[in-house]
Amino acid sequence: MENCLLPTFNPLAKVGAGGHGPQHPQVDKMQEPEDAKSIMAKMRHERNKKIGVAVILTLQVTAMVLTLRYSKTTARYLSSTAVVCAEFVKMLVCVVVLTWTYGAGIGDHLMQELLMKPRDMVLVSVPAFLYLIQNNLLFYAMEHLDAAVYQVTYQLKILTTAICTVLMLDRRLTTQQWVALIVLTAGVALAQLQPPSKDQPKHSASLSSQTAGILALLVACFTSGFAGVWAAMQTSTHHTGLHREAA
Repeated sequence: MENCLLPTFNPLAKVGAGGHGPQHPQVDKMQEPEDAKSIMAKMRHERNKKIGVAVILTLQVTAMVLTLRYSKTTARYLSSTAVVCAEFVKMLVCVVVLTWTYGAGIGDHLMQELLMKPRDMVLVSVPAFLYLIQNNLLFYAMEHLDAAVYQVTYQLKILTTAICTVLMLDRRLTTQQWVALIVLTAGVALAQLQPPSKDQPKHSASLSSQTAGILALLVACFTSGFAGVWAAMQTSTHHTGLHREAA
């Protein structure tokens, strides 16, 4: 009888903070809301980061068009010189970032990526050459178009990128995406409409100049879409480490 009244020893029982008995699983219940709060905080952080990146890209593209238009109307310089200088600055920034990343091993890394992989060099040279042509076409189009017409028309690169994605990457777009692309195309077409002018010779010369600018911009849109999708295809297929550029 006395043995029946003795407490049994349970090695799995946990002693509380004051040694007054087993600890109840209240901590786990309190940790669940904390985990949910941390997940929600991370989701809000990621959402705010995406919104911030979208705002910065929007401001960057808008400022680029305005500053490019201002520079072409206030100063005289060769467009090819500006393109070469821009590419040199990009290359310099890339070298600085790679030096920051690899430190003293930057020489070996460049040697391995540039000389030991000639096939990859040829493949990634295709979008680089297309971007070079595209930038020259953009300068030419800016000389013949207003900033507003230029900015609206250049959004057709979204349509050309979608078409190249479907044809080259064999991806399907939803009905909503196709409707959005059709609305975008209609908006670009409406942006080209101009009221009739009484000065017919001057209007004809302006129309001819605008047509040349629009044709150059359309070619730039196709080169942008093809180059971006080509770079993405090479990245996923050959693992060259090339990141897609926003032209």
